[in-house]
Amino acid sequence: AGILGFLLVAAYLGWLGVSQIRSGFWKHQMAERARKKSLSESWEEIRQARVDSPEELAAFYKKASEVLRALATEKIGRGEGLTGPEIEAELRKAAGGSTGMLGRESATERQASAIGSLLGQCDLVRYTPDGLDVGRRNHAEFLRKFGELADHRN
Repeated sequence: AGILGFLLVAAYLGWLGVSQIRSGFWKHQMAERARKKSLSESWEEIRQARVDSPEELAAFYKKASEVLRALATEKIGRGEGLTGPEIEAELRKAAGGSTGMLGRESATERQASAIGSLLGQCDLVRYTPDGLDVGRRNHAEFLRKFGELADHRN
């Protein structure tokens, strides 16, 4: 009877442990799905944003900057107040400096570089006197690069 009781308690504790692990796994999966959906929605919002007026163009780059900083914050825990190059460096550090095969840049390093570069462009447009003119000229290329980043994140 003692062994049977012990086995029942052990089985219950095992079931409880597995339930907790599965619950945590599903919570993580649901959070990941929500993040991907949010990124997709943000990408669509940015892609479809009108940029006919200076105000719309400024709002476009502000929204893009917010999305990029949110992506960086997922990896490094912070993104506000850092420049594009600083965020890129932090992302590379968080990735552990891993390189791909044959010493090529890894996907994580390419994403760090893309986020840093795009944030630098956002800051240039938003904070320099002729930034809106630069932003208007580079808008199509910015969208292309941002789209590539969004595709690789999904």
